[in-house]
Amino acid sequence: MHKPLLVYFWVRTLEDGHTIECQFDLDTGEPRSWLPVPDKLTQVILYPVYQELSDLMAQWGEFGVPNSRPKVKVDLNKDKVITKVEFQRRFFWGPTHHAEQIIQVGEKPIWNLVNELHFTYYYLCSKCKNKFQLEGGAPLVCPACGIRNEWECHRCGEIKFGEYYCLDCGIKWKRDGEYKYGSEVFCPKCGLIAKPKGEIKTKPLFQGDGKVECPDCLEDGRIQGLVEIENLELKCFSWLETKHVIGIEGNYEQEIGDDEILRRDLS
Repeated sequence: MHKPLLVYFWVRTLEDGHTIECQFDLDTGEPRSWLPVPDKLTQVILYPVYQELSDLMAQWGEFGVPNSRPKVKVDLNKDKVITKVEFQRRFFWGPTHHAEQIIQVGEKPIWNLVNELHFTYYYLCSKCKNKFQLEGGAPLVCPACGIRNEWECHRCGEIKFGEYYCLDCGIKWKRDGEYKYGSEVFCPKCGLIAKPKGEIKTKPLFQGDGKVECPDCLEDGRIQGLVEIENLELKCFSWLETKHVIGIEGNYEQEIGDDEILRRDLS
């Protein structure tokens, strides 16, 4: 679950040009709602979050990122007369449309947040714990230690090594006597079927149906599937980008993100 990370907080100036309201109480960090919006605001400013406020916000479950970005200011003309036409749908012996002229005194501000969830994928090396991303069609190999994902054959390993381990209780032991094809080996401690130590295959056979088979077993006339050892595990990292939108209704708005600022004409 992601929470918005705020780099700005809003401060709005009321009609008298002196009284202000803030998105957060500057003494306690308590959040305040943007709504309802007072009539005839004269200014809205986005201020960068500072360390003391960020600490107070955290006590209310809000997350602010202290930064030194420049503030963003929108001046509003509280006396400007704006004429708008709104269309309304009415029903009188069937649907009709009615145009109504609305006169508004004072520019209205725009403020909201837009959240975008981003995803990125990377590999984690089980040997050296290096994290890296795969570029284009490059082979999947750890750039730090050179390890790759491997394929092992349990049949070849059972014949060659004769070593077993139990997935449940974790003990390991060696087989007594010769290998017998098709015979199951059970854990001497808990009685569950044991897993044999596999033999790594450097030239696995990749079949068209997605199966991967052992070349040595195929020479013996047997088809044996291989098990992948995932030395390089694919991981996903996600983060939430919070964009601040500020502007004037019917005029413009600008969307302020982490890497860019977009301005849109609304006139």
